[in-house]
Amino acid sequence: MLDSFFLRVHRIREDVCFVTTDNAHILRNRDRIEEILPGIAVREPGSFLAGEGG
Repeated sequence: MLDSFFLRVHRIREDVCFVTTDNAHILRNRDRIEEILPGIAVREPGSFLAGEGG
């Protein structure tokens, strides 16, 4: 997670999507993580499939 933020700040300089299947720790706390690490979007892999929403 912090590596994603580092890349966004120092390399990419635009929004970064952190994709994970870790519901217990990361996806469950998505809103808080995105609040703490601006520019990082937390998503599950299924959110990229057509018709899945997100």
